[in-house]
Amino acid sequence: IVADLERRGLTDLVVPNLPDQGLTPEVRARGAAAVAQATQLTDQLNAAIDRELRDLGIASRVRLYRPDIRALLE
Repeated sequence: IVADLERRGLTDLVVPNLPDQGLTPEVRARGAAAVAQATQLTDQLNAAIDRELRDLGIASRVRLYRPDIRALLE
């Protein structure tokens, strides 16, 4: 998707990270193991997004904004 947008003239891209899903009331109600698992999944997804964006190599051609929503909501 990003490569297609870039071909169409993309100049700026905002890709926020995912907030910790382990902090949601629904997950917390399921106990400590669910919280730990949701937090781990959140970390894995955010890391995968970081890797994909880095591997795209668009930073030199597109202004990439990565707001840290996770830190904002903790």
